[in-house]
Parts: sequence; C-alpha cells; structure tokens
Amino acid sequence: MQEWQIIPKPNWLDTEAQVIEAMDYLLANGKEGVGYDTETTGTNIMEDYPLLLSFSDGKERFACEATWLDHALVQNLLTHKEIPKIGSNIKFDMHMTANRGIILDGPMYETIVMDWLIDENRRGRHGLKVLAKEYCGIQMREFTEVFPMIRKRKGIPDDTAGDAIRRKMATPEGKREAIEYSGLDAYATV
Repeated sequence: MQEWQIIPKPNWLDTEAQVIEAMDYLLANGKEGVGYDTETTGTNIMEDYPLLLSFSDGKERFACEATWLDHALVQNLLTHKEIPKIGSNIKFDMHMTANRGIILDGPMYETIVMDWLIDENRRGRHGLKVLAKEYCGIQMREFTEVFPMIRKRKGIPDDTAGDAIRRKMATPEGKREAIEYSGLDAYATV
C-alpha cells in the first residue's frame, strides 16, 4: 500500500468567484485528469439527477451543489475534449450529468474497469471504497452512514437518496459532513 500525503480539506464552492477560481485551477492543472463524482437523487439513470458534485486533480478537492452545472466554466471543464475525466462508475455520473443537459466529453478513465483488468478474481469488490483503502490507505464512509435514509413505516413512503442528502445539507454540521464525503469521492478516485 502506498503512503499518501495528508488528505487536503475540501473546498466548498458557494459563490461564483469560488467556482471561477476552482474551474480555472482545474482547467489549468487537469491535463492529466480530473476526478469527477456526483451525489444524486437516486440511481435511476433515466430520471434521477445530481444534487452535489465533486472534482479533484489529486492535489486539491472541490465540492459544490449541482446547480453550478449551469455555470459556463463548469460546463467547459466537463465537456473539454482534452481533459480526461476520472471516475469510479463514471458511466453512472455521465448519465446523471446528462439528465441535467450536459454531455461529458474527452477521455474517460474508469477505476472499476481498470482494477478489474488488474485482478478480475476480486469478485465484485472493485468499488471506490475498497480501492481507496487498498491502494491509498484512505478509509471512506458508506453513503448510508453519512446520509441515513428513513425506511418505510406504516403509511410513510421510503426515503430517497435525494431526501437524505437534502436533510443532511439542512444543518451546518450535516453540511460539513456532506461536503467532506462528497469531496473525498473525486479525490480518492484520482
């Protein structure tokens, strides 16, 4: 296992100035690839959409609300033909982003497939959390640990992932935890 530097603090992009600075940084420093991940309302690739985005070049990590997908510089990064996008299950993130009208472009690197090519006998254990621990020594939390979902009770429908994310983001402590979780996904992927 490789020893890694201290994981950088996630940069929460809340203002247009912060988004511009982060996208300029990633466009200038992302020629080797930019990690990209989404936290979404669910897993239906035809109907669900992203609520949170994360980006990383392996040195810095950024997270923001998916409303910033409407910003020209965010779109420029995601559709840039020469900047590789690195993802763990990137096809899912491509679908989710496409559901917001943005089609990812440029080279795509998929960590799950790459790891499968290294060791196909791992039997389904090629996900981000397993790979981050094995290759980088990064212990990641499970989605449902950070975003607990209310289960079906009499007369109450199941919670969705989107409900759990929105509930977590509603408090300052929850927002910090959500930012940490989201921002680590793209960083660990790189």
